Amino acid sequence: MSKSLLLAGLLAAGLVAAATPCAAAEPLLLRPDITVDGNFVQLGDLIANAGAAGAVAVFRAPDLGATGTIQVARVLEAASEHALGPVETSGFTTVVVRRAGRLVAAEEIRHAVREALLARQLITPDARLTFDASLRPFAVESIAQSAAVARDVALDPRSGRFEAHIRVPGSAIADRLDLRVGGSAGESASIPVLAHAMSRGDIIRAGDIVTAKRHRAELAGDTVLDVNRLIGMALRSPARRGEFLRDGDLAKPQLVERGNLITLSYEGRGITLTVKGKAMANGTLGEVVAVQNLTSKRIVEGRVSGAGRVSVQPMPAPITTASARQL
Repeated sequence: MSKSLLLAGLLAAGLVAAATPCAAAEPLLLRPDITVDGNFVQLGDLIANAGAAGAVAVFRAPDLGATGTIQVARVLEAASEHALGPVETSGFTTVVVRRAGRLVAAEEIRHAVREALLARQLITPDARLTFDASLRPFAVESIAQSAAVARDVALDPRSGRFEAHIRVPGSAIADRLDLRVGGSAGESASIPVLAHAMSRGDIIRAGDIVTAKRHRAELAGDTVLDVNRLIGMALRSPARRGEFLRDGDLAKPQLVERGNLITLSYEGRGITLTVKGKAMANGTLGEVVAVQNLTSKRIVEGRVSGAGRVSVQPMPAPITTASARQL
């Protein structure tokens, strides 16, 4: 082969090689569901293989922990403005955008405040904390995984009012926000309550009472705290199981009822005499009531000494069976 022919062949081969394109670039693919960490959505978040243009911020991201959508038409417009295209959308019309974040729940905030108050010995372990309605969950960066803590905790011992600032270690957002919470702390007490439901007029026995924890803020000023003051008393109105009782809920039981037969007794000088009588009025323990002696038909006064029993005061004259019948 002549040198001229060899040169021509080489030139032809070079022309063919120059005409052949380099390996095809990666296709631009739409991402229909994305999660971002920052305040903005970049082209690279929305379009795979966006290259250097992928670092361009094109949309604002949703709030921390929130989800939003972007119309695909707007994504394609942004891609065109930065010389990207065509983009394979696979028929999607919207892109779902999630903003990474961690929700600090209300329970986490309550726990942080309780722990801070306990650490400073401002409350006891059984104290009940009631938070203001302003208590709300909030979101922080997903990297801020440490539990929330309460700072600058203060409590007024007279009113029980507390306040605290909430911080989340590692969260710049929480540091910028003025996250304050407040409420009231109430101590609890062991008080007697009803072991079961009871009806109006029922007399309270020892077995009807159990002890339960109740927060002092729930109690009225006349709540009965001594179980001994309950036993033997009657209910003025029906009461539920677990209910604590107030002075106004109680009355001395009616041991003698008007019109009922009772036992009229006299005790004195070592002798006890009893006759049948008829109560002329209702009476509680210790009350003085009028009673008709059914034998003599006379009406006398006596003191209620028990259920269906009335005791007559001693008379100065010596007591005899005959005189007792005249009571």
